[in-house]
Amino acid sequence: MNWVSIKPNFKASLLVALPALMYLSLCVVSILAGDWKPLVRIALDQTYGDLRMITGYSECLLKPEIGRMSLACDPWGRDFNYPKVWLDLAYFFQVTSIDTNFLGVSLIFILLIAFLVLLFNLKYCVMSSLFSEKTDTLIRVIIVCSPPSFFLAERGNVEIIIFLLLITIAFLPLRFFWTTVVIWILASNLKIYPIIAAIFMLHNLEKLRKVILALTLGGLVFSTFTARQLQDISAASDYFSFDSFGAQIFTRMFCYPQEITKLYCTPPVQAISGLITILAVWIVIQLFAKVLFKELMNSFHNTLSGSRVGNKVLLTFGSTFALTFVIGTNWDYRLVLLYPLALLVLNSTSKPKEIKQVLILFIAPLYLSYNEWVPLQILGDVVLIVLFLLITSSVIREIKELFFIYRVKS
Repeated sequence: MNWVSIKPNFKASLLVALPALMYLSLCVVSILAGDWKPLVRIALDQTYGDLRMITGYSECLLKPEIGRMSLACDPWGRDFNYPKVWLDLAYFFQVTSIDTNFLGVSLIFILLIAFLVLLFNLKYCVMSSLFSEKTDTLIRVIIVCSPPSFFLAERGNVEIIIFLLLITIAFLPLRFFWTTVVIWILASNLKIYPIIAAIFMLHNLEKLRKVILALTLGGLVFSTFTARQLQDISAASDYFSFDSFGAQIFTRMFCYPQEITKLYCTPPVQAISGLITILAVWIVIQLFAKVLFKELMNSFHNTLSGSRVGNKVLLTFGSTFALTFVIGTNWDYRLVLLYPLALLVLNSTSKPKEIKQVLILFIAPLYLSYNEWVPLQILGDVVLIVLFLLITSSVIREIKELFFIYRVKS
């Protein structure tokens, strides 16, 4: 993969921005119509449902006459399941439920900015593309305007901000090391899973003392402000099995509704069964498709790596997706973590067959995992297990190569 700087003109820039602009247009139509159902499989009766948890609990703190902090603070009676820093920020800025719509629209525009940053950073670093300009643009539209984007926008989830922070981590030049470290620390305390993005520091192994200092600082901040909340956040989080993905997804499908099979659906049982599911798929692959899977792994790594920029995107988003998959169950809007990797494939100068194979693997679950028909959802979740194994193997391979380069230089 050869990367060069390309000077864009207005027409070319508009074409690059088209997927993000189409995302915004569809969101605006949904807002004006007051109906997200054409875009979101299960749209809530009140838009920006996830955001309302923060604004509702903040209002309870700001207006004691409402009553003490309780399930009544949330429109759907949910426990607060975000790191406390979100509530502290909402309280500091005097946020109440009346601010929900403004903040929800703001998050939609923040996601637009994230898409634009992602699209422009990847598009103007590529020497050539397998596809024609129109086909390339169409594929980018298919990725950016896939169901997770609108699910995320409709829920008004603050993970939009995390997504933008991760994009910043992935694309900031290495000379801005400490700026990137500060962004990483911020993201890790706003939401837990970005902590794995610290892997980006492996590109700075030649400055090992600086890396160790950064990791120590990040660890201290995380343990002081966020680590103690992990158990409460996990206990308060809930997922509808058929709108989610992750290692535990099939166990959760079996356990729904949990009142029927509660004995077999405790968190430890789900965690163990999730790991067993991944292991079982791996064993089946080794028994029946070992050679094919090995070829696919090579194709996967070839299309995602080959430049310093591409490698950093792979490490940042590949490791983050892998961690979210392992820790359990994630709402399908978190599949936006796959967008940078899918768009990265379009920049590859690998063999056409390899590029097409990997693109299908990335795009298929974006549409299968979150749709109306349960059998297709299950197929999408099976594809995501294979995708998890491929991404994990590619990330591990990249880490090994970075350590090899470090040893050679040393």
